[in-house]
Amino acid sequence: MELLYHTIIGILILAVSPYILLRMAVDPAFRAEVSHRLKSWADLPSLRSCIWIHAASVGEVQAAKILIRSLKEQCRPVILSTFTRTGYDLAKSFAPVFRLPPDLPFWLEPLFDKIDPSILILIEGELWPSLLCACKRREVPVLLANGRISEKSFNRYGKVKSLFRWATAPIKLFSMRTAADADRLKKLGIPESLIRITGNMKFDALESDENQGRESNTPLVVFGSTRPGDEVPILEAIVRLREEVPGTRFVIAPRHLNRIPEIISMIQDHKLEFELHSRLGEKSQFSGLSGTPAGERAGADDNSLDRFQPPAGAEKVQPFDLSGRLILLDRMGELNHYYARSCVAFVGGGFNPEHGGQNILEPAAFYQPVIFGGHMDNFAEEAR
Repeated sequence: MELLYHTIIGILILAVSPYILLRMAVDPAFRAEVSHRLKSWADLPSLRSCIWIHAASVGEVQAAKILIRSLKEQCRPVILSTFTRTGYDLAKSFAPVFRLPPDLPFWLEPLFDKIDPSILILIEGELWPSLLCACKRREVPVLLANGRISEKSFNRYGKVKSLFRWATAPIKLFSMRTAADADRLKKLGIPESLIRITGNMKFDALESDENQGRESNTPLVVFGSTRPGDEVPILEAIVRLREEVPGTRFVIAPRHLNRIPEIISMIQDHKLEFELHSRLGEKSQFSGLSGTPAGERAGADDNSLDRFQPPAGAEKVQPFDLSGRLILLDRMGELNHYYARSCVAFVGGGFNPEHGGQNILEPAAFYQPVIFGGHMDNFAEEAR
C-alpha cells in the first residue's frame, strides 16, 4: 500500500510539474511560496528528541498553542509545523516553526534527520500517509490530539475504510474531542483501546482578559473570519446600520488574507470608505479617533492596489486606535483585539455548508454576543 501511494503521488507531481515550473518562472510570489514550503525547515537548528507538533492552519495552530505552553513549562523542546502560510505566520510568535514539505520520502527523510523527533503530535485530523509511515519506520510514536471527525469526513472515510485503517495504523493513541467523534472512529475500524475522549483544547485556549473592553461609547461591530459569500450581505448590512445607527464602527476580517483585493473591490462597489488595519499606524495619513479627511481615505474612487500594501518598516499598529468607520483587517493575529472591544461579533463560514463554520469561541471569550450561521459542522460542539 505504501509503494502504491508513493507511486500515485509521484505520478501526480510529475504530471503537474511543467505547470509548476512555468508558473515559478513567471510568478515571483509563487516561486517564493514553493521555495518556502520545500526549504523552510532547512534553517532549523539540529535537534534531538524534540516534540514535533503538526497543525495544518490557523485554527489548529491556536489549539496547539496551549499545548506548547504546557510542554515548555516542563522544559521539553518543542517544534511546530504547519501546512498553510497563514498558520506559519501566526505560529512564528510563540514557537520554532516550519512548513511541512510534500508528503514523499524524498523531502521527508532529510527533515527527520534534521529534527530527530521523539514523538509526533497531530492536531485535530492531519493524516499524511508518507509522514506516518516514516514515523513507523523510525519508531517515532504518533498521537492524534484534539481529534475530530465531522459527519462529512466520516462519510468520505467510510468509502475507503481499508485505506483509512492503513493510513492511521502508525497512530498509537487517538485523543478525541467528543463521544460522537470517538464513535465515528470506532465505526471506521479503530480499536476502542486506542481511543480516549479528552474534550476540546480550544476551550482551554481561551484568553479573555476581563480588563479589556470597549474604551469608547461608539459601537464597534466585528465581522470575523469571513468566507466567500459572506461579504456582500455584510456590506449591505453596514450600509443600513450606518443609516440607522450613525457613528457605528465596523471591522471586516477575512479568513484568508489573499482575498483582500477581492474584498476591497466589493467595498468600492458599495461606495463605502474604508481603511486597512495595516495603515492605521501611519500618523501622516490617519489621525486616530479624531478621524481623517475623506480625501485621504481609501475610497470608492481609488482603484490602485499599491496604496493598500503596508509600508516597509511600519510601526506595530494598535488595533483599537480606530480612525475610520470601516476597517479591513489585513494582518494575522490581531482579530482578538477587535473582538475584545466590540459590542457584537459576527463569525463567518457558517452560512454555506461547504465551509462548515469558523471558531466562535474567540469572541465568546470576551462575553460578547456572537452571530453565526446554521452550517457549523466543523464546530458543532462549540455551536451547541
